[in-house]
Amino acid sequence: MSEFRYAQTNLQLLAQLREAGFSEVERARVAAAYDLASRLFTGQFRCCGKTFLAHLVGTASIVARHGAREPVVAAALLHAAYDDGNFGSVWRRLTKAKRATVRAAAGEEAERLVASYHSLPWRRSEDRPALLRRLGDLQEDERTAVFIRMANELEEVLDGAFLYCGAARQEDMKNAVVACGEICRVLDMPDIGAEIEETYRRYSAAKPAAVLATARNGSYLLPAASLSTRPGLRLWALLRKPWEGFVPKALRIRIKAILNLAR
Repeated sequence: MSEFRYAQTNLQLLAQLREAGFSEVERARVAAAYDLASRLFTGQFRCCGKTFLAHLVGTASIVARHGAREPVVAAALLHAAYDDGNFGSVWRRLTKAKRATVRAAAGEEAERLVASYHSLPWRRSEDRPALLRRLGDLQEDERTAVFIRMANELEEVLDGAFLYCGAARQEDMKNAVVACGEICRVLDMPDIGAEIEETYRRYSAAKPAAVLATARNGSYLLPAASLSTRPGLRLWALLRKPWEGFVPKALRIRIKAILNLAR
């Protein structure tokens, strides 16, 4: 049942691109995008326990396998940069400085695609109908960003990753697959659409090979032990239990929403 036809490491991805005829210059630009991704997502994991970086590489591998050009591959490597990347700033909003960082590493077109991906209404299931209504009016960058989003969703189901997440994430994945089917039919992406639906069907009928210690519904940060002496991490370790124990969940969500208003 396992599917390993897509890369999960930078070396596998670069080998795939070389075999696909990408030039040395193009592969170097993709490698530069990977270098930035490795810094933005250090210590980050998907809810299934998989490293975020492997997920990014897998998404880039999928778009390459489906005929994408180099800027699209680079954008796929950095597709979550403005949503989850750690640029060293407390604020998660999209800024000119962040865009300049991505542009310097991946190029003008790739950065535009990452920004377009960031603006797609998708992260919450209730936002997706707005995207479905606009499919006939998408601009070129938006259409390419949707293609990257479809690759992202395929990467999420390829190895049954959703089975290792919490119930809320599994339910969201079911809803996302339905939306993906409609999007791929309207935008004429039959191959990737069929692969998403078929792979999800096969894995959704299975049980995970092992049960994770903690079933999460979202990505999480796991700093290396060598970083645990940093003042900011020590402060967070002191504040985390009071924050989670005494601040009501609804208020915590509201505070996070306020901090992310300009995302």
